[in-house]
Amino acid sequence: MTRRITPRERRTIVAGAVVSAVALGVAYGALPFARRWSAREELIAARRGELARLRTLAAHEPALRQALAEREARAAVAPRRVLAARTAALAASTLQTTLRSWAESAPLAVSSLDVSGEPDSAATGALPATLTALGDVQAVGAFLEALRRGPLLVEVRELHVRPNNALRGEPLQLTLTLAAPWVQEESR
Repeated sequence: MTRRITPRERRTIVAGAVVSAVALGVAYGALPFARRWSAREELIAARRGELARLRTLAAHEPALRQALAEREARAAVAPRRVLAARTAALAASTLQTTLRSWAESAPLAVSSLDVSGEPDSAATGALPATLTALGDVQAVGAFLEALRRGPLLVEVRELHVRPNNALRGEPLQLTLTLAAPWVQEESR
């Protein structure tokens, strides 16, 4: 025997179908739309910020060019020098301080800096150093420029720059291995 569905049961089934349809519409329609809209708005805000920075750079181009020319003139006059210290450990400390100050002025976030207190071999007498830091493109460029034009003579042995997608705002990871020659000062 077949049993007929009562009007109350029909209303319950219809109400369940409506609630299910609304839930599916929200889950597969409204939420993805809201996510896309939010991502689009974030992209627009980022592009506006980039445009504002570019306009500022363009507006201040003559002053920036003059500052660059002055810096290049100072760098051309100052000779590059070899580290001089009484011991290798003191030279390593000076190298570590210099690398850290260059990174901070770039500005890079240094995650590790290892400077050996002993030269890598008796033949070269260079102190090895390894630096790992995080920063944006401008910071990495500024640090490499400080390395290239800085007062200390350093030999870059390995350089790796790769994106770091795990971090927002600091998308690049710089890993640098270098050696800085040093000479022993006479004790007085």
